[in-house]
Amino acid sequence: MKQRGVALITALLVVALVTVLSVAWMTRQTVIIRRTANLLHHDQAYFYVLGGEAWATLLLQRDDLTVDNLKETWATRLPVMPIEGGSLQGEIRDLQGCFNLNNLVTETGEVSQADVARLERLLWALELSPILAQAIVDWIDNDATPQLPSGAEDNFYLGKTPSYRVANRLMADISELRAIANVTPEIFEKIRPYVCVLPKKTLLNVNTASAPLLRSVAPEMTQTDAEALIAAREKEPFTSVQNFVQHEALAGRRVEMDSLSVNSHYFLYLSEAVIDRGRARLQTVLYREGNQVTVLARSQE
Repeated sequence: MKQRGVALITALLVVALVTVLSVAWMTRQTVIIRRTANLLHHDQAYFYVLGGEAWATLLLQRDDLTVDNLKETWATRLPVMPIEGGSLQGEIRDLQGCFNLNNLVTETGEVSQADVARLERLLWALELSPILAQAIVDWIDNDATPQLPSGAEDNFYLGKTPSYRVANRLMADISELRAIANVTPEIFEKIRPYVCVLPKKTLLNVNTASAPLLRSVAPEMTQTDAEALIAAREKEPFTSVQNFVQHEALAGRRVEMDSLSVNSHYFLYLSEAVIDRGRARLQTVLYREGNQVTVLARSQE
C-alpha cells in the first residue's frame, strides 16, 4: 500500500509539472505571436505613412509656385481616413512660416544683427526674455567670445554637470535648444511651435506665419496689428511682399522686405497610421525647387 501511495503521488507530481510546463509554453507562445503581430502591424503602418509622404510630395509638385498660403490644397489637413485594420491621418506644414534659427549666422560665419533683432521681437511677443537670443547666437557662431551681457560659450558649458562644449556650428535639430543656457523645459515648449532649423537661410512667408512671427517683422508691432494682417490674408492672400508692406497695419513702420516672402521651399509632412496595436508616426522635411520635391530628413517615432 505504501508503495502504491508513493507511485500515486509521483504520478500526480508528473501531471502537475507537465501541466505547468504546458501552460508556460502556451503563454510564451501567445506572447511571441502577439509580439510578431505587433511588429507586422507596425511595419504595415509605416508603409502607409510612407504612402502619405508620396501624397504630400505630389500635392507640392502640383501646387502653384508663385504664392503659398493656407487656403491651398496642401495646407488642408488630411482627415482621419479608415484603412484596412486601422486609420491614417496626415498634414503638411510650411516651415517658412516659422523663424529659422540658423538665419542668426550668415554663410560667412558673421552674426546677422537683423535676424537677431527679429528673434528678440519674437521672444518679446511670446513674453520671454529677448536676451535669450544672445545664448542662441553663441551656440551657432564660430567664435569663442560670448555675446554681452547674457551670452554663453565653452567656459559656461564646461562648468555644468555633465560638462559639454558649445556647438559653434549651424543647428541640426530644434532639440539642441534644450542644451542652450537659460532655456528651461518650459521656455523650450513655449518657443518650439514658432522656430525651426533649416540648412540654409530662409525667408519668412507672410501668408503662413502666425501672429507672434508677424509681430517680429517690424519694431513695436502689436498683437492687434498682427491680427489685422491675418484677417486681411484670410480674405485675400498677399500676392507679393510689396502688397504685404502696403497694409495699413505696417504704415510708417520700417520693414526689411528682403527677409520676407509669399512663397516657400521648405515643408514638413506629419503623418500617423494605426493598425490594431501597431502605430507609426513620421516626420519628413521636404524641399521644393520648381516642381522637384526632395526628402531632406525623415524621422520616425
